[in-house]
Amino acid sequence: MKKVSYVLFLISFMFSCQELEDAGNTNLNSFEDINKITNELITFNASKLSTFMTKESDGSLWMDKNQMTVSSFEHLDGYLINASGLDIELLAKPFGKERIDRNTMSNRVMNIDYGNFNMPQVWFADQLITNLLEVEDLYEVTDVVFSFNLQVLNSLLTQAEKDELLVLSSSALSIRDFLLNGGVDILYDEMILVYGDPTDPSNPSIGGRVQGCSVDTRAVWGSAVIGLTTGAVSGAYAGATGGSIAPGIGTVTGAVSGAVIGGAVGFVSGALAGVAGSLLLTCFR
Repeated sequence: MKKVSYVLFLISFMFSCQELEDAGNTNLNSFEDINKITNELITFNASKLSTFMTKESDGSLWMDKNQMTVSSFEHLDGYLINASGLDIELLAKPFGKERIDRNTMSNRVMNIDYGNFNMPQVWFADQLITNLLEVEDLYEVTDVVFSFNLQVLNSLLTQAEKDELLVLSSSALSIRDFLLNGGVDILYDEMILVYGDPTDPSNPSIGGRVQGCSVDTRAVWGSAVIGLTTGAVSGAYAGATGGSIAPGIGTVTGAVSGAVIGGAVGFVSGALAGVAGSLLLTCFR
């Protein structure tokens, strides 16, 4: 029944998108372009997550988000974007090494600093984050994203303001698809390379105790939002002072900005940290 409902939803989504395009009051290409970037970001970083992680002598696990941000921009540059003259080091500077904790996060994220978002953008963003934090089934993310996009694309915001918001929904959709299509196994295998195999009884830092691996979606979204705000602010600043990010590379044709790409990198790195925290809690004890 769920698969049938999902197929019907996709059909209705395509027709609704066509209606929006026919109305001439939106630019769906922006979401499609941003989604290509966020899909690439999550695939690229997940596949080499172990290179961004270190295990300390006390057993703690750390993620180098600064290195991840630099690698992400270097990977995208000339492929999906043209980061002409952009000071990547400046953009990555606010990111540092973050400890991956086993503690799950609350389903409420308080006092979010949206940086350069204006008040209408903050209102839209808060609605999306609130809805994501209530999601317990990843299949529901598609409905949340669809509803959010309709509201944003039909709003009176400028296209640049809409793009900055669409990175939220695009990143959420990319992460949803990744987790539903074997992403947890990819991250689990990457963590073994750093933390050790939890099924090995000789591993003194783990002890061979294994529970069923699971991911707390609230922890993922909560961690992702924290990353987004850091990336969006630094991306806007670096884009304004260090160069520009041009569209038109590869398959991406829509306009993108430093705040959009910086926010995407931050959201993805935060989400990966959230997944890693869930796996530490349920797989590595």
